[in-house]
Amino acid sequence: MVTGDLVLVYSGMKVPADMIMISGQDLACVEADLTGEPDEQIKTFITEDNMQDIGVLLAKSLVISGTGTAMVITVGPHTAAGKITEQT
Repeated sequence: MVTGDLVLVYSGMKVPADMIMISGQDLACVEADLTGEPDEQIKTFITEDNMQDIGVLLAKSLVISGTGTAMVITVGPHTAAGKITEQT
């Protein structure tokens, strides 16, 4: 997996890299492994009407509902999870 790859995201999968949503429906993730926040995080995607509405999927998050397509933006030690690992 490299930056720019498109990935099908679906319920039950562990997010393999930091990504941004480019399409999807009812996607929610749990980011507890990274943030400690146990509540689900609803993810949205870029739209023409609202360019600020970007859903970032963090590596090691668990997708708990929905489906979508996301583009890889960072991999390995450059992900949010990788940076946390470096600090410990």
